Amino acid sequence: MNIKGFESYEREIAEGNIAIYLASAKTPDKPILSINAESLFYPASVCKLFYMACFYDRVQRKELILTRKIGER
Repeated sequence: MNIKGFESYEREIAEGNIAIYLASAKTPDKPILSINAESLFYPASVCKLFYMACFYDRVQRKELILTRKIGER
């Protein structure tokens, strides 16, 4: 594997010790979605992670807006 910018992590990636995950700030130890090193560089996996991050952000924003409206009353 020869990916620019990841040279220092090449061995760790090859051994499967690196993964990316999406989690809530309230519960960072409970991943919502994770992508391991084996599938990390497949475009579909990265797109899925990005899509889930955007979806989760929208849900969080709606919850914040609803909380503010309820609290304002």
